[in-house]
Amino acid sequence: MRRLFGKLELRYTRTHFHARLGKFVTVTRYTVVAKDSFTVAVVSVNPVPGKQVSHIHFEGDSYWICLGSGRMREFFKRIK
Repeated sequence: MRRLFGKLELRYTRTHFHARLGKFVTVTRYTVVAKDSFTVAVVSVNPVPGKQVSHIHFEGDSYWICLGSGRMREFFKRIK
């Protein structure tokens, strides 16, 4: 399991997020629909699931997003 974690890189611009996992790269357009001091809600359109609402939760120098049904989280180091 350890070999699978810590390899996904996400980079956000004002309108797109870029996901890189090894040589596999995707670029997805998103729109911010809500935000507060600790979270941002974005809507993106993905080819397979269609429109998706995602919440990004910030905690100190890291952030996390829910995966799948929301019962799992993936944590990332926040680099500015």
